[in-house]
Amino acid sequence: MEKLVLNAYAKINPFLEITAKRSDGYHEIDSVMMSVSICDTVTLTRAEEGITITADVPSVPTDSRNIAYKVAARLIEAVGDTRGVHIDIKKRIPSEAGMGGGSADGAAVLVGLNKMLGEPLTVDELCALGASVGADIPFCIRGGCIRVGGIGEKVVEVLPVPPMHILVAKMREGISTPAAYATLDALYGGFSEYSPKLPTELLRTIKNKEKISGFYNIFEQALDTLAPSTKILKDRLSELSRGALLCGSGTAVFAVFDNEQDAIKAKLSLQRDTSLSFVEVCKAMPNGVDVIN
Repeated sequence: MEKLVLNAYAKINPFLEITAKRSDGYHEIDSVMMSVSICDTVTLTRAEEGITITADVPSVPTDSRNIAYKVAARLIEAVGDTRGVHIDIKKRIPSEAGMGGGSADGAAVLVGLNKMLGEPLTVDELCALGASVGADIPFCIRGGCIRVGGIGEKVVEVLPVPPMHILVAKMREGISTPAAYATLDALYGGFSEYSPKLPTELLRTIKNKEKISGFYNIFEQALDTLAPSTKILKDRLSELSRGALLCGSGTAVFAVFDNEQDAIKAKLSLQRDTSLSFVEVCKAMPNGVDVIN
């Protein structure tokens, strides 16, 4: 197999809570992650040697800084392969959005390259390799709807994928993830005596196949300071939908609707706003990566 095309799906977090700050500076989280149909397209082509990357967005690094490059190098080394790979990335997942675009691309490279090599590694082994590069990569490999722990790499519970009509929108502003964590550290004293919220309501509605509710994202508490226009967008989407929430550490916001028509209507309304850099309707997906051909 010399060429493979894959869809790398974005993620949203219907629930995201920080539970503790570790001695190494990383934060432990409790989160429900969900794959959505917004995706990058990753094309892998075997090469005689080396790893090369092309992308249709100039801001995407095409050298060893790219997550896709890092995971490809580690997989090739792990299995002792002597050849290389060319990676072409067509970006559709917005950057600096909290939707795991780089991690999704890395997951697609791991799944695709492993398939091209005859699947020498199991899914668990791919996830472990991916976790050494980025905490969101294991989820992006597995996909669907999963409650995760640790720094995001640990599977706590696999959940059914709820049928959802979702609108994702993003302002042009971005949020530095380290700045977001620093803001919350200052607010909660480094989380040393913090009592985290639990996703009880969200889990109940998902498992009982009710209308999903119980959204929560602790990073919204940093919006007033770091991204005030995103706070306005979130409030606006909350009025248009059944519920809206920040994606990850931001700055995309997703909103849930009762039907696709209402989601499309909201999209058409938002598209007239030139301060937005991204608006799209999507749905929940059962996979993190799909092989196209």
